[in-house]
Amino acid sequence: MAGSSVLSLDAPDPVTGGWSAWMDSPCSRTCGGGIIIRQRVCNNPFPSWGGAFRVREGVEFRLCNLEVR
Repeated sequence: MAGSSVLSLDAPDPVTGGWSAWMDSPCSRTCGGGIIIRQRVCNNPFPSWGGAFRVREGVEFRLCNLEVR
């Protein structure tokens, strides 16, 4: 049709999710050994239009304040 516009109904390309920055909790103990919990989430960007979520771990644990006083 001459002079008419066509509306495209194509979906956007899939967006695969990416990790946020790591966030560390404070050490659970001030001495005698504790744990720091590190977390990140799959929201940078959030997966959309059929894109994949990240499958590796988003949580890590580390020992802290191991010295005995």
